[in-house]
Amino acid sequence: MKKIVLSVLIITLVCLLCAAAGAAPSVTDGKATGWIAENNYLFLQTTGGTVAQLSMEINDLIRITEDELICLGGNDQIIAVKTNGSGSRIVPDAETAALKESQLKTEEGKLLMDGRTVSEKAVVAATDGVYVYYVEKIGLSSFVLRVTPVVNDGRLVQSRTRDAYAASFSDKAVTEPASLTVTREALTLTDTARNVTVMNLLTGEMATYPASAGQTAAACVQGGMLYRYLLTEEGHWVLETAAAVSTPTPSPTPTPTPRPTAKPTSYYDDDGTIYYGAYGSKVRKIQARLNELGYPIWGIDGKYGEETQLAINLFCDAIHVREHRYITERVQKKLFAWDAPYYDPYLPLKKGDQGVSVYYMQARLKELGYDPGKLDGIYGKNTIAAVASFQADNGMLPGPGEKELPGEMASHELLELLYSPEPSPVPTADPTPTGTPTPTPTATPTATAAPTAAPTAAPTATVTPTPTAAPTSAPTPTPASQTDL
Repeated sequence: MKKIVLSVLIITLVCLLCAAAGAAPSVTDGKATGWIAENNYLFLQTTGGTVAQLSMEINDLIRITEDELICLGGNDQIIAVKTNGSGSRIVPDAETAALKESQLKTEEGKLLMDGRTVSEKAVVAATDGVYVYYVEKIGLSSFVLRVTPVVNDGRLVQSRTRDAYAASFSDKAVTEPASLTVTREALTLTDTARNVTVMNLLTGEMATYPASAGQTAAACVQGGMLYRYLLTEEGHWVLETAAAVSTPTPSPTPTPTPRPTAKPTSYYDDDGTIYYGAYGSKVRKIQARLNELGYPIWGIDGKYGEETQLAINLFCDAIHVREHRYITERVQKKLFAWDAPYYDPYLPLKKGDQGVSVYYMQARLKELGYDPGKLDGIYGKNTIAAVASFQADNGMLPGPGEKELPGEMASHELLELLYSPEPSPVPTADPTPTGTPTPTPTATPTATAAPTAAPTAAPTATVTPTPTAAPTSAPTPTPASQTDL
């Protein structure tokens, strides 16, 4: 009996030590985000926005330093993964103690952030590098969520993509918390009754998901997926379930626009090509795969219509293939390949690119008062001039040592700012925005036992432009940088 009691005490102590050290199933610094996903492998949204997978079992995520994500491996080794995705290393014993030191920790009943007292009575806490989120117990049984900015060297840290909504959650009454996690997308609270409340940091939306059949101890939202976790007796996190959230992060996905084309005599060619208007199990399979990769699919119904065409076009943009009113067998093979790219609403664009992604960038530029010329989906001289003006107004012009000239490259960072709620549009006497993409929620991948592809990007910011008329036709020309498959 004494052995049993002693074991329980040891397990409890391990759990408390993990909590005190800041170990969690997900961590972020507002630029990079790591989380435990399928097979308990580490998934990392890098500082560049791409998503990488480390095929190594991870027990805990400890913290993010300036350029590394510190993890506890399945063999209890400390692993440091570069936040830009360039590599990883096993941390020698001499460095372990310092790297385990959490930037956010509890000490003598106080919540400390880099040595500064944040709260005298916090129950749970998390930080995204921009804000500290924590729950305080008020009175005998009331709990309140607090949000306070991170201060570095006496200065507030700010984030244009977060400031609009993050602080609005402060002082909200919440149920008794068991854990609190934060990613670039959402703040997620798991209560002692195992219900999960998600607070979207990019849209301000809130949603509560009832307790599942498991023993959820923590949860997080990443890439439009809700991950629930168990806590083992050893104090390690194990993925319990993963499912698409009902309120995914919005992305600049517009309403699809029809393109006239001659009706084929058959919707299926002998070479495997499937044409617009086809229906059946093959189309359903394509839709399911597009949905799995995060491309916007408004329903898996087996009908190759405008919604499916838009998703196919966006996928073709991602693999630099010309858009058609059909999908060839070679494109289908790329779609079902293990390294098929996940949907990135901020897919970097450059001079000479053509396609639906360029069209929507042009429409957004025009809405904000930057004239890209004709909305034709061609990244030509007028679009270059508009992008250059946007770069200049936002301090994003390329430096003298960079290869591209002003306006010739629309980076992930630039597009994220362009589609943000308030990117400082050019003031005009009589603005007449037209052709604005209509924001709709990004379709989110269905959880699988093991990942089917190494994702390459995930949306990271909200887009809330005012919906206006959709274009009457979508771009069709072939850029020099694209391949006709």
